[in-house]
Amino acid sequence: MYADIGFATMYAFKACRAALTYFALEVATRVHSSYYIEKVYGRNEDPPPIWMLAIVVTVVFAVANGIVYAGLSLWSVATVPVVRMAMSEGLSYSLIVTALVGALSYIVTDDAYFAYYSDGLRALRAFRQIVLAFAIPVCLLPFPFVLPLRL
Repeated sequence: MYADIGFATMYAFKACRAALTYFALEVATRVHSSYYIEKVYGRNEDPPPIWMLAIVVTVVFAVANGIVYAGLSLWSVATVPVVRMAMSEGLSYSLIVTALVGALSYIVTDDAYFAYYSDGLRALRAFRQIVLAFAIPVCLLPFPFVLPLRL
C-alpha cells in the first residue's frame, strides 16, 4: 500500500514541479522583460544581464524544494524513503535545469544567435520557450532510476 501511495506522491510532486517550473519562468521572464523595457527604452542604458533571470529561477526551485521537503516530512503518510526520493529527485531536477538555464543565458547574450542587446524581448521569449521545452519533459523522468543520487 505504501508503494502505491509513494508512487502517487512522487507523480503529484512532479506535476506540482512542472506547474511551478512554468509559473517561475513566466513570472521571471515578465519581470525581466519589464526591467529590460525600462532600462533599455526608458533610460537608454545597456540591457540587464540575463543571468539575473537564471538566479531567480534557481532561487524559486530552492524554495520550492524546501517547501516540498517540509510538507512531506510533516505528512504522516509519506515515509522516509518517499521523502528521500522526493528530495533527491528535486535536487537532481534543480541541478539539471539550473545548468540548462545558465548555459542558455550565456548563449542568449551572444549576438551570433540572439540579438539580446538590440531585440531583447524576442530573445527572452525564445529563452523561456527553450527552457520550458526542455524542463517539462525532464520533470517527468524518474530520476531515482536514471540518476541514482542518494541523500
